[in-house]
Amino acid sequence: MRGGIIGSERQMTMNTCDRRLLAGYISDTLNDEARLDFLLHVDSCPSCWNEVYLATKSQHPHYYKGGKQRRKKPGRLQKAS
Repeated sequence: MRGGIIGSERQMTMNTCDRRLLAGYISDTLNDEARLDFLLHVDSCPSCWNEVYLATKSQHPHYYKGGKQRRKKPGRLQKAS
């Protein structure tokens, strides 16, 4: 269960990154609202997306045997219909 160490502090904008939210996302300790805020941010922030990618790659190396790093282009979040 996510403990919610960081609440709904809408601290990330397009130009600023909150490293606590990044760390909380990677360690799976964000509450639902903070997690959604971070996911909205990471969709438009290549730097944070890359950090999440590298953390995921180190946690699950068997999925990344090819060695090529994927780069994310900002703003590619798909809306559910």
